[in-house]
Amino acid sequence: MADLLHEMRHAGEDPEASEFAAIDGEAVSRDRRESDEEQTATMFAGDVLLDGRAEFLAKMCVQEASGKTEWLKTAVPRVAQREGVRLDALANYMAYRLALQGQNWWGASTNLQATDESPWLIARDFLIERISFASLGNVDRHLLARALEEE
Repeated sequence: MADLLHEMRHAGEDPEASEFAAIDGEAVSRDRRESDEEQTATMFAGDVLLDGRAEFLAKMCVQEASGKTEWLKTAVPRVAQREGVRLDALANYMAYRLALQGQNWWGASTNLQATDESPWLIARDFLIERISFASLGNVDRHLLARALEEE
């Protein structure tokens, strides 16, 4: 979800563009990854997934871990549960924030990712929880409801 939302942010920056460049993840330079544009897109994704509280939750995790990176693996799940957010989303955001500080927490974050859920169902349920079906016209509402049905 974070990657999808990140790319949606980029697409939303230039909605009239008919094509976008595809860059292989391995080929992205450090300067590009640390650019304002990339950081904005990643923070956008984090805020969407974490109900606009990405930075607040990151600070809570650091406080819960008493500032010790090695304690984050137990602090992040506690904060996620207490605050009612997805553990995998919070872990991913924490890894991103730590990477900005030169710390590699991606391995720990990967271990906290949900692996037993269908990516389709995660994305679908996320959308259903947030979309206002009442704001859609009858045809659009019907088409979207059909597209989101479980098979």
